[in-house]
Amino acid sequence: MGDNNWGRLQKMKNMTDTGKKIGNVELDDLERKYQFSLPEEYRNFLRTNNGGHPTPEAFSARYNDGSERESIIDYFFEVGTKGPYIIDSTINNLQVLDQRISRDVIPIANTPFGDLICLGVKGKAAGKVFFWNLEDDEDNAPVEDLGLIANSFQEFIDSLYDPE
Repeated sequence: MGDNNWGRLQKMKNMTDTGKKIGNVELDDLERKYQFSLPEEYRNFLRTNNGGHPTPEAFSARYNDGSERESIIDYFFEVGTKGPYIIDSTINNLQVLDQRISRDVIPIANTPFGDLICLGVKGKAAGKVFFWNLEDDEDNAPVEDLGLIANSFQEFIDSLYDPE
């Protein structure tokens, strides 16, 4: 995605409580550690915001059975070493230690209810954004059981709306 589009995106979305500024070194380290590639539009988002709370914050996820679920984002995880919303520790806990979710996706945000928004980083899931409802979904959830929010990170950000 070009810089002009990213500037347009930033004017449309308000982010508060963002993390410490990061650059390509931190993102490259994260990718190397877990052996995946982040979509460029998500890398741009992290370099610009490094986490935070978006406004608007609501989204809708579609499941394979045709059902839909709406929720809101509490906080986008940040790349760093300290704090409650660190992407590295969340990936480590869910994928490595507990083996609770496919390694094709990584958690990038949470909801106030503890559910997760995940980004595809490998295979058929690459680039897509999913909703993992921890109450309904089984441990070791395959990607097919997650609710599809958007086919790209840009589409996800563009689809956020104010809750009613």
